[in-house]
Amino acid sequence: MLEVPAAFEIECCPSSNPKSEINDSKSIHRRAHLMALTTALLWSFAFVCIRETLRQFQSFGATPWQAALALFQLRMLMTAFCFIPGVVRHRRWIGALNGGDWLRVGLLTLTMSFGYHIPLSLGAVEIPSGLTSLLIATSPIFAAVLARLFLKENLGLARVIAVLLGATGIAICLMAQGRLGFSDIHGARNIVAPLFVLAAACDGALFAVLARTVPKDIPASFKLGLAMIATVLLAIPLWDSATLKLLSQLNAWGWAAIAYLAVVCTYAASLLWYGALKTLDAVEVTIYLNATTTLAIGWGALIFHEKIGLLYLGGAACIIGAVFLASRKVEKLAVVV
Repeated sequence: MLEVPAAFEIECCPSSNPKSEINDSKSIHRRAHLMALTTALLWSFAFVCIRETLRQFQSFGATPWQAALALFQLRMLMTAFCFIPGVVRHRRWIGALNGGDWLRVGLLTLTMSFGYHIPLSLGAVEIPSGLTSLLIATSPIFAAVLARLFLKENLGLARVIAVLLGATGIAICLMAQGRLGFSDIHGARNIVAPLFVLAAACDGALFAVLARTVPKDIPASFKLGLAMIATVLLAIPLWDSATLKLLSQLNAWGWAAIAYLAVVCTYAASLLWYGALKTLDAVEVTIYLNATTTLAIGWGALIFHEKIGLLYLGGAACIIGAVFLASRKVEKLAVVV
């Protein structure tokens, strides 16, 4: 007698208790919201940790490039070790990927690591953590434009408004940056640093678009793990005595900040985020992204005493509204922090 697969039995013999199925669906949805909320809370503290680590490196005499590179190398190394068990567990996928899949994974590696984290750190060296979080939150706006260019998705009126509103919000925040006295460590106003963060946001948008071209059945831990391991291997030539000296001078708070960024933000929170995306749509997810930004501004004001004025809050409101509009018609939103 032939044995019937369990999945076929479920499909042919639906549950006789619809109420139970509804309760299960609600439970899954609540769990997804809890995962997204947890991720938002964890990611909101990332910008404070980035700024604290970079400030320590600069106090040791490091240039912005040296500080950004040291943070990047150690963060990627710690994260790669976290992902190794997931890659080993799903190693059967190594032989299942074709040439196109490997090319996409390679592009994800370049965008998620070098193209995102280094510009983000270069910008975060010079500007407040709250402003960094606001600028990096514009990624979905860039994603809407890139999806139109590369995936031929309809831009629509809402996204056009989002792009204009986002640009207005960025301009207002940068005006507020000058009026409120936000400056680099030498006291000179710096417009280049925000542009680095915006470049990272654009790169994060490119990652979101590329992630939607990779087969959806490949586990997130495997895709992200491969990208992290490849990043560490590619970054080996960048290790030098100056980087090792900087790392040796970090105090306990600096090491704790980098560990938080690697283990909590890049590893654990990313897996929680992808788990939430299996259930939630982009509009629901965007609410949590905006919560991350709002909390990050609060953390910056509380810990680093970063000034917040009405003009700045007005620009922040424009950016948050633009992110919501830009994400309304996106099926799934992949984000890097």
